[in-house]
Amino acid sequence: SNTLHVQEYRPPGKEGEKLTRIELTSEDGQELKRRCAEVQDVAYWNLTFAALKRGNEHTTAPIVGTTASFQDVRNFYVDRGRFFSSVDDAHRARVCVVGAEIIKDLKLAGEPLGQTIQVAGQDARIIGIMEKRGELFGQSFDRFVLIPFSTAAAIWGERTAKHVEILVRARSDLRVEETKDQVGDTLRRLHGLKAGQ
Repeated sequence: SNTLHVQEYRPPGKEGEKLTRIELTSEDGQELKRRCAEVQDVAYWNLTFAALKRGNEHTTAPIVGTTASFQDVRNFYVDRGRFFSSVDDAHRARVCVVGAEIIKDLKLAGEPLGQTIQVAGQDARIIGIMEKRGELFGQSFDRFVLIPFSTAAAIWGERTAKHVEILVRARSDLRVEETKDQVGDTLRRLHGLKAGQ
């Protein structure tokens, strides 16, 4: 109830056509945490569908490059092992945290923690398994891989940091509207937009 989801938006029609590049960046996420008094924490991520491989087994799944704060801001936690840290992120560590379905898809025998899988052709060691979320309307919420944001940027390049989605956790669920206004005003200033744009 105290989490806001911020994403890129291009208005429809001529208004949207007038706008050139629309970018929501990792720097925007960092600045929101630094400048907004109502913001408790921020997580940002970039999602890419990519190939996963282990031995002869392979699949395609959503790969989420995100920050160490993701767990707390998203209220979605590791069930076994650990989540990656800000140190892992700073060092572009080749580690990953997986949803339970990935273990089945790649037929990982024995203890998955410590095993290495290939994410978009790059080795990544499994350090954590996320808690199960189940499925809704036939769509599984347990088929994904999480990697440090800087690791994703090393794999997919600059585009990763220039087009993110941002989760903002307000300091209080009683001040979400104030937080939303503060976030909007800050992003307009960062992007040189006028009030109402």
